[in-house]
Amino acid sequence: MDKKTEKKITDALYGIQVASEWPSISDHRIFESINPPGYMIKMVLQHLYGKRLPRGGDKSEWALPILYCEKIFTIEDFKRFKWNIYGKQNDKMLAKKLANKVISATKIFNNQIKKIAKESFDNDDFSLQNNYYKARNIFEFFSEQVKVLLAKKSKPKLKEDPSFVDILSTEIERRRLLEFYTIATSVFFFSLTETIFDSIFALSDRKETKYSEFRKLDWDERFKLLIPLDNKVKKLYDELIIIRKFYRNIPVHSSPEYFFSYKDFGLIPSNFEVFSDPHMKTTLEFSVDESKRIIDCFDKFLVLLKNHPATVYGNLYAEYDLPIFISKTPIDKLRKHMVSIEVFEKELEIRSGYQDALDNMDV
Repeated sequence: MDKKTEKKITDALYGIQVASEWPSISDHRIFESINPPGYMIKMVLQHLYGKRLPRGGDKSEWALPILYCEKIFTIEDFKRFKWNIYGKQNDKMLAKKLANKVISATKIFNNQIKKIAKESFDNDDFSLQNNYYKARNIFEFFSEQVKVLLAKKSKPKLKEDPSFVDILSTEIERRRLLEFYTIATSVFFFSLTETIFDSIFALSDRKETKYSEFRKLDWDERFKLLIPLDNKVKKLYDELIIIRKFYRNIPVHSSPEYFFSYKDFGLIPSNFEVFSDPHMKTTLEFSVDESKRIIDCFDKFLVLLKNHPATVYGNLYAEYDLPIFISKTPIDKLRKHMVSIEVFEKELEIRSGYQDALDNMDV
């Protein structure tokens, strides 16, 4: 950190000192916040203290006694993210002023962090949040809805001898819901593959491709970069590209079809064949078989990712919900365990257990 930034932080903390003694254990929590998060408060207080902060109480990584306006407070984190100020009940307003001064210092610190983060990003020296289970859970929810509707018969409820109109109305509703759930399934399927592709890329031979360059590639280009297109994979790839276009891209971006005026015929498309495309069909015409084909295709691809030599390690890495390393040093250490699936999974188990212990403040 440059001296100019250090001075700004020191000035922001004017009037705040580290107390020479800890306050009474009977103090109350008179302020709490998660914005900014506890680790930012820790940075500021460590700057004030000049060394590593003392250990806090249960589920707390750090705590520090503070002297402000001749009153003693304790600032302490809770599970590294939330932070609290403890003091006397009648000092709540003063605690708020103390918090505001500390928060203003974190904003100065944050500007410095942004510069460091940009340098790290430019040098591929960072990790990614792993969103595998967030996307997977939503995908599986909608996928299950599709499968339930596919198995459901079009018989109206509570009617022993339904009329043709009853049957037709029930079938129209089933297809309407099928279309909605199939599109939602498609959206979150491709969201899920984004995380898996990142994980595969992290462990793969990147061929001097930076992560920012990788992410700028279209989904189909990333697919081909990560997975060799043999005959079996190529067939699946071709199906996914069509599904992505009609059941993900067009609905998500509300992509319009273009029509132009033709004398004596009104508005017509540039090509009559577009009327056969899924997004041009009405709900009644929506194919039940198409939904089944899409779900089957997704299931096949997820199985392929679990078993293909080019993707098996990356897919497994994503499933363990650990941060996805892009930085060279930690990813090289992880790659050393890729001698077999058993060895690699054992290492992931160890890391996952340690991460749980960190999250639960057990270490």
